[in-house]
Amino acid sequence: MSSDDRLEILMNQAEELVQAKKYEEAIAIFEQMLRDFPQSAKVWSKYGQTLALPKVNRREEAYIAFQKSLQIEPDNPKTLSRYANALASVSQYERAFQIFEQLRQIQPDNPITLGQYANALASNGQLDKAWPFFEQSLNIEPDNPITLSQYA
Repeated sequence: MSSDDRLEILMNQAEELVQAKKYEEAIAIFEQMLRDFPQSAKVWSKYGQTLALPKVNRREEAYIAFQKSLQIEPDNPKTLSRYANALASVSQYERAFQIFEQLRQIQPDNPITLGQYANALASNGQLDKAWPFFEQSLNIEPDNPITLSQYA
């Protein structure tokens, strides 16, 4: 079995465990993957996403994982999005907004990025800044259920 195949199998196992809310088991698999594949930006990013979940609440470790992923792939949109959302979820808005702005430079017309940024702004009470991003997101993808639920 190739190392790519092994990584894919382990990643699928970890993601299934996260879906089953077996977080500690998933974290153990992510940590094994990181020992075996320390230069995998995807593993660092998904590990960070798992650590940042409210039920896990290991945010400082999550931020380190996101930063390691970004050292490997500095402009990875998924990692930037996960990192920004993790920060915004605990009201670390200024840093989240910086990352959302970085994301907008990479993907200026991504409706998900625009909607997430708008949601973070709205959560911080900056509705006047949030509305244009909601509207831009809906202009790009009018039926996006996530943006529609946030916009309502």
